[in-house]
Amino acid sequence: MNAAVPSPFLQSLLGRDALTAEVRGAVDPATLYQEDWRFLTGARLRRIEQFAAGRLCARRALADLGLLACALAVNPDRTPRWPEEVVGSITHTTDYCAAAVARRSEFHAIGIDAEREAAVTLDLRSLFCTRAERAALERLSTTAAVRRLAVLFSAKEAFYKCQYPLCGEWIDFADVELELDEATGVFEVQPLRPILLTARHPGPWRGKACVSDGLVLSAVAIRVGA
Repeated sequence: MNAAVPSPFLQSLLGRDALTAEVRGAVDPATLYQEDWRFLTGARLRRIEQFAAGRLCARRALADLGLLACALAVNPDRTPRWPEEVVGSITHTTDYCAAAVARRSEFHAIGIDAEREAAVTLDLRSLFCTRAERAALERLSTTAAVRRLAVLFSAKEAFYKCQYPLCGEWIDFADVELELDEATGVFEVQPLRPILLTARHPGPWRGKACVSDGLVLSAVAIRVGA
């Protein structure tokens, strides 16, 4: 059985105050708790396996945070209901799943995202990118442009997952623009329209992304007191 282990890449993106776990490959649905199954009525096998992988990673990260393993309920919007003292995020992509958690006393919110670089093609840039982001892609080679596009997509997903628990607001890809430092993977999120997060947790909002063996990982966190 595949086991969840700490994620060195996600850990490097979020820092030591967050705890992470990842699993590669399929996860046996038998790892699910009995209480988990009530959220999977009528679900297909792929959904069940993803759910099992996410819960396996979440329980490992929570255990490393010092919390007893427990079944996580599901909110009406299908997001996981974390313990009251915890913020967290789960992400899935092909043959990979990860979770990150932290104490609410340290973080207001966390968002993580994983994507397979090979799944991103340049014909998708009009869906993911602003005009300025598309212009920047056009100055790159095809290989570099595909990688940058994958990072932009993943980073925007991570930002959305970070802000949503705080504001409950839908944000489209074109509603924010990223300033990305290719050398470090650090990015800053700039809203192109008024969004609720601005009033509640004024920016700048920064995150970090990395690419390893075709896997793109991104993380955004809003720290308490930052």
